[in-house]
Amino acid sequence: MDVLRQKCDFKGIAVPRVSDLEGHRGDLEGAWGHMLGHQLPALPPVDVFWSVLPEFFGWLEGGPAPVIPAAYASVSGEILIRERALRLPIGLPGQSALEIIRFAAANRLVVELRYQGGTRRIEPYSLRQTQDRNVLLHAWNVDRNEHRSYRVDRIEGARSTNQTFTPRYAIELTPAGPVVIPRAAAPIMTVRSPLVPVRRSAPPARPAKPRKVQGSHGPTYVFQCPVCRKKFKRKSMTSALNAHKGAAGYPCPGRTGIYVKTEY
Repeated sequence: MDVLRQKCDFKGIAVPRVSDLEGHRGDLEGAWGHMLGHQLPALPPVDVFWSVLPEFFGWLEGGPAPVIPAAYASVSGEILIRERALRLPIGLPGQSALEIIRFAAANRLVVELRYQGGTRRIEPYSLRQTQDRNVLLHAWNVDRNEHRSYRVDRIEGARSTNQTFTPRYAIELTPAGPVVIPRAAAPIMTVRSPLVPVRRSAPPARPAKPRKVQGSHGPTYVFQCPVCRKKFKRKSMTSALNAHKGAAGYPCPGRTGIYVKTEY
């Protein structure tokens, strides 16, 4: 709060309060879908976003932090998984579905999970590896009103809905840990004495290296980011996505694409 107050003082404005936003709710509701609908797999209802603002501003002004529920009790031998890319043979459907599930969990949205020929509506909570190296998605089955676990290698697909939920357990599906930024190599500087003349001569001619021509033959695989909907073409069947930006120009968190089609 002290940092925010200093920034506001520097800009010559008052510290914002939740009451300052009341007059803008109509504008937000009118532009909600137009601003964000094309950027997200599923858009949470604007009423849900608005309902948590008092709690957020209360915390900002020094009030108590929101209560985080306890995690679902671990079974002996289970290991919590937070890594985004799983180095396990779970297949493309499982990897792609996990990106959608992570997005839904972060935004408290119910997921329609395609699993072993059927569809389940779930609240996603955590990924854990068992002693026999199976990866389980722990979730709450909304229709059965009970905790269930699903093997990730048997997940056939997932779709984020716009139905929200209040977490029963701590959501442990977001990646954790420090971001490692490699240090850039320092440029090499050559210092010459101004008192010693340097004789310059033309460098010897070098034969031009033949250019590699990228072959256009063979199939091209098209993958789509489940978060920003951007499509990527690959010459190999790999769903890993590099860092990229969404339609609004902001960094997109999607790192695993969904297979769309094969072009010949």
